Amino acid sequence: TFKGMVNFCESTFKKKAHFENLIFEDEIYSVDTTFEENVEFRDLTLKRKVDFSDSKFKGHVHFENLSFIKEDKNICENAYINFENSTFEKNVSFCDLNFKWKVYFDNSTFKGEADFRNATFEEEANFKKATFEGEVKFNKTRFKKTANFEGATFKDTADFRGAKFNINNGKTDFSNTISEEYVQFSYASFNKKVRFINTKFKDNVDFGGSRLGFCDFTNSIFEKNANFQNSTFEDVTTFRNTIFKGKVNFTNSNFKTGVYFDNSTFEGD
Repeated sequence: TFKGMVNFCESTFKKKAHFENLIFEDEIYSVDTTFEENVEFRDLTLKRKVDFSDSKFKGHVHFENLSFIKEDKNICENAYINFENSTFEKNVSFCDLNFKWKVYFDNSTFKGEADFRNATFEEEANFKKATFEGEVKFNKTRFKKTANFEGATFKDTADFRGAKFNINNGKTDFSNTISEEYVQFSYASFNKKVRFINTKFKDNVDFGGSRLGFCDFTNSIFEKNANFQNSTFEDVTTFRNTIFKGKVNFTNSNFKTGVYFDNSTFEGD
């Protein structure tokens, strides 16, 4: 048990690092830290904020069974786990984790596979301007509040199948993102507002069977096929100034309110 603040700032771990069965009662600072080999964080209890910003993870990274304790409301409102501007050079796994605090991955780079399958974000999840160079997996992930991917780049396949967005409140933002490979949102649900403004889908994208609330695709470009078969649009849907270069499939889709395609271009079959 660590009862006081823990500071690893500007440290270098040259060998494998294992943090297991530990309780941290105060804040953890590991800013600008370098992990040269694999690192594991397993069975940890966290009671204050955790900061890994500007760090470099050169080996595989695995997080498992983290407990985020909410003992004091005032402390918890300011609690977060921060990976802003960090680099993950190999595979990283956060699958099945329940993040009870705000999470920041803004401007981070994932060079290997990023696995968030079945994770739950109970507070804000921020991936603004993050770069995913390897395959990314968010299938069946639950975003209970805001999910911000604005300006992110997906250079490999991105899997959001069965993900649930805005379960409680907040917004979902994929504006200004670039997806260079196949993206799957099939059977995903967007409970409230979702923005795909100025988004570029350079490969096929699949929204088949998804459920969307207020949805805005203004100024977006679909360079290949776009599938919305069996999708349900619960609120106003906007495709203004949108370009569809490949085939578009809206078979059996259900638009419950207005849908706008004004000034859009359909170039495919």
